[in-house]
Amino acid sequence: MYTSMDDIKKEIQKLCDDYIEILEQLKDEGLITDETYETCSAQKRMFLDG
Repeated sequence: MYTSMDDIKKEIQKLCDDYIEILEQLKDEGLITDETYETCSAQKRMFLDG
């Protein structure tokens, strides 16, 4: 259980970072296009910045 909003924010940050890392690996392996990578990672970055 989370004890504070800061704990929740940290967990969401970690999950988004992991997601972006996986996207990078998929792109590097040629499983997704650069366009798909940019679209998906940009959405996560906007979410984290917002």
